[in-house]
Amino acid sequence: YVVSFLMNGGKPDYEVLALSARHGHDDIVSVLIGSDADVNSTAEDGSSILMNTVGRGHIQIVKLLLENGANPLVKRKSDGKTALDIALNSDIREEEEIKILKESMKNFKDTKIHGSSVNKSSTGRTEVKRKSRKRKLIRGKENEELKRINEKVHMKVKKIILVRNLNKSLLKRI
Repeated sequence: YVVSFLMNGGKPDYEVLALSARHGHDDIVSVLIGSDADVNSTAEDGSSILMNTVGRGHIQIVKLLLENGANPLVKRKSDGKTALDIALNSDIREEEEIKILKESMKNFKDTKIHGSSVNKSSTGRTEVKRKSRKRKLIRGKENEELKRINEKVHMKVKKIILVRNLNKSLLKRI
């Protein structure tokens, strides 16, 4: 259904991505992110996609969101809580998830403070390398788990296209 929606020109929005992430549908989240869904979109109360995902046992989706640029520093307007605060107070408290969130918050702060990394080249010139969303996507796709998810999604897309073409050919015969 989601792939069909996207193939027919639908645009991924906050609600679709938030619900997919919240309920642990990593294959759908991967497709939506690949379709340029905004991982930093928020609801009216300031809840982010990441906030809706943490504390529910969906570590792979938390990793996927963070690898694709989700901001772990966002605070919910209603109570000022971050994704880490929510994870720390959830019924399904996972230490690995908490560790990932703490690390990503530190890295996100460092990136925002410095804005770029500075390296000396072999010629002695200073080169500034900016971190981009695209580079994060490429790095994330190299992850074995993401490859598995992408293969799974690819197979589902093939099946949907096959069924769609079959339905079209059957309708032509009628």
